[in-house]
Amino acid sequence: MKNNINLDIDHSNAKRMEYFLNNVEEHLIEIPFDWQSWHLSDRIEGGYKFRSASDIPVTITALLCDSYEDALAIAKANALPVLPTAKWSLNGDFLYVVESSDEEKVSEILSFFAGKE
Repeated sequence: MKNNINLDIDHSNAKRMEYFLNNVEEHLIEIPFDWQSWHLSDRIEGGYKFRSASDIPVTITALLCDSYEDALAIAKANALPVLPTAKWSLNGDFLYVVESSDEEKVSEILSFFAGKE
């Protein structure tokens, strides 16, 4: 385990999100994040943002939503990017955005979040 992240939230998938974040190959540091300013934020139960301390940093934005449908609506309402250096996806009611100038890191983390538990 690369990280020791504990999320202070009562959500059915908080432990699953912690698992993903704690097993990212990058050492992550939580940074301030104002998820309440997002469109449809009333459908978000909690939001977190992390940045790696590496030479080529990775930023991960993670939102726990009320449902898969809400997470998808939030992604669309906030026009989340789909670029080689910034991609988003869903894992149930867990919405995440991965950003880095290293396209390979973005793809690796996105694949890990999407397909391993």
